[in-house]
Order: sequence, then C-alpha cells, then structure tokens
Amino acid sequence: MTAPTTVTGQRPADTSPARPDLNPTEVRLLRLVLAGANLARSAVPEGLTRKEVTGGRATVLAALGARTTHQAAGHAAWWEPVSSAEIGIEKSAFPVMLGPRVRRALALTAQGLTRQETAEAMGISEYTLVGYLAEARHRLGAGSLEHAVFAAVRRNVLTGSDLYPLAEPPGSAPTAGDDPAAQKTLPPAPILSEQDLALIRFALLPDGRLRREAAVGLPDLETEDPVDRVCCLLGATTLVQAAALTAAHRLLPEHLLGIAPPRPVRLSPRRSRAIALAVGGLTSDQIAQQMAIRAGSAAGLCEEATAVLGVPTLPLAGYAAVVTGAVLLSRIRSSFPPLTLHDALRSASQTAHTRPGAPS
Repeated sequence: MTAPTTVTGQRPADTSPARPDLNPTEVRLLRLVLAGANLARSAVPEGLTRKEVTGGRATVLAALGARTTHQAAGHAAWWEPVSSAEIGIEKSAFPVMLGPRVRRALALTAQGLTRQETAEAMGISEYTLVGYLAEARHRLGAGSLEHAVFAAVRRNVLTGSDLYPLAEPPGSAPTAGDDPAAQKTLPPAPILSEQDLALIRFALLPDGRLRREAAVGLPDLETEDPVDRVCCLLGATTLVQAAALTAAHRLLPEHLLGIAPPRPVRLSPRRSRAIALAVGGLTSDQIAQQMAIRAGSAAGLCEEATAVLGVPTLPLAGYAAVVTGAVLLSRIRSSFPPLTLHDALRSASQTAHTRPGAPS
C-alpha cells in the first residue's frame, strides 16, 4: 500500500495565467459563492442589487476563468482575492496527508472537471469518487468541496501545477483520445435523484402553472435560487448549458418542460453561432466578445434563435437546439462527440448491437 503523502511546491511561473482583476462586486459575489450563501437572501446585507446577484455564479466563474465553483475556489485560493476567514474556513497549521488517489481526485476537481469526468479520468466509479472526495473534506476539515479545494491550495496540498496543468488548459475536459468508437458516443449521464430531476425541471420551466406545480415538494431554499444548484448538479456554467446537457443526456422529455417535440429548423449562420456559444456556457457579453459584436446584438441573435426554435426562453432554446441537431454535442463540451444528438444515439445503438455477445 502506497504511503500517504503531503505535497509542497513553489508557484510554477510558466503554467499560471495572469492574475485575474476582480472588481469589488465580483469579490463580494465570490465571497458569497464560496461561503455557500444563498445569493438572493444575501444581496441586501452585502450591498448588492438584485440585478447583480442574478447570474452571480456565472459572473464569478467568468471573472476567474473557471468552469465550476470548485475550480473557482482553487483559483481564489491561489490568487487570494478573498481570505480563508471571509468564506468561513478556520486556519490550521497542522500538516495534511492525503493518499495519492484522494489527492488526484481533489486535483482533478480543482481543475474544473465534473464528478463524472473525474471518475472517468481515474478509471473508477462515481460512488468510489464520492468516497475519495469525502475523505479529502474530512482530512482538510472542510464543510464543502469548495472549502476543501480552497484549503488544499492554501496549505500546499495542491500546487499551481495541479490547478494549471501544462498538458491542458484549466477547465478542459478529458478527451476520448484516438478511439473512433469513443468519439461517437456520449459519456454516461450523471447520477441524479428524483428530487434533483425535479429541481432541474423547475429551473428550466418558464413562469406559469407548470412551474408552480413543479415546485410542489421541493424545499423553499432550492426554489428561491435554483439556477446555481442546477448548474452544480450538471457541471454547467449557465442555465442554457445545463438545459443543453439535460437534452444530451435525455434527462427530461419535452412534455415535462411544456414544449412540443422540437422539429428540425434552419438557423442563419450568425444565429447558429450565437446559440452554439450559449450552449457552451458563454454569457451574452462573452458571446459578443467571441463574435466581435455588441452585447445587445448578441442577446438579439439569441432571442431570434429562440423564436425560430419555437420555445419561450433561451435555456429551452439550448435544449431544443440539441434535440433538433441545430448544434453539435461537442459545442456543449469538448469531451462530447462532434455529432448531432440523433447521430450519437444511432451510433450508440449500432455499437450495442455489434458488441461481442450482444444478441443479433
């Protein structure tokens, strides 16, 4: 059995990007997100407006160049825009010892990989991974995984090369390699409970009767600010990306979202690019930057794409764009195959029939 190790190291100047420049509002939002606070309830005490806390999680991730709140915690610990005390972490001088597998699990999590992607990268089940991360939290005395990542960086359990590996940029997902079969199949869907699915449905539904009905049985705390929770469940940056992942993994059928089965549509090149960037987790400002247009124009293109797809909201447009094949699955995540959902499902079906031992 390999002995547990502690890891120390200096900041590798050749792997770290430039220091992020956060404004005061972004720092306050970061402090709330890492502390696990409910943004809607904490707005007034923190001197934030409702507009500022709406989409606060996406604002924090964009400001730190992170894909998940776990990765944002690592970046925040590295660059120190907030202190341990500000997010509720007690300082400790005791050395921490993590086994190699536990440390590897925490390092991949700090790089922005989802639970599913981390499990695949390590060749273990998600249940085993949950155990590793629980052990990391326990040994670091952390109340959440964000706190565990933050504490691990500040106490030199994770180093700069863990957060910013040379092999791939921060937040990039593991690829399928050169295996042709892997390039044509979707990764397994995340493991979600019935309540998780109910919350995803509630977050995606527009205001109205169906949304009120979907709220029945859900805790009030979750229905007050469902977007962040849904994004965490699916490893998404925005609700549009979460909706696209919901479609890709077939987590919810159309009728539960109050829309008719989407039919194939033809989007103009600019609308198609805008909605493709949106399902990739970019905000309107980021889409505008990528397309070299104004933010208002980017929002307009997304609204036009939403209308053409025949759905009432942009998140549902992300869902419909995946179902209709208007965007390729690889637009959602680089680890997904560069196929439409229909082609990916057909490829998966053919693979199942040709697998050795499968019934003919």
